[in-house]
Amino acid sequence: RNNLETTTTFVGQRTEVIKMPKMKTKRSAAKRFKVTGTGKITRRRAFKSHLLTKKNPKRKRRLRQGTVMSPADQPRIRKLLGL
Repeated sequence: RNNLETTTTFVGQRTEVIKMPKMKTKRSAAKRFKVTGTGKITRRRAFKSHLLTKKNPKRKRRLRQGTVMSPADQPRIRKLLGL
């Protein structure tokens, strides 16, 4: 056994094997993306933070709603989320 992959800890009377090291979730990604019940990743739309006076109301309404992440980008985001 490679010591970097697993470690054995003694807790009271029992022995536990823990995989090491644990993957940490990128917190910045966790705040920006959510995973739906079916496993798709949702995100916010861009261009909604400033310079809103020149954008028409229909466009701003559309930008309020989230959207599903592109399938090409999902593997990279899943890795950041630790999935």
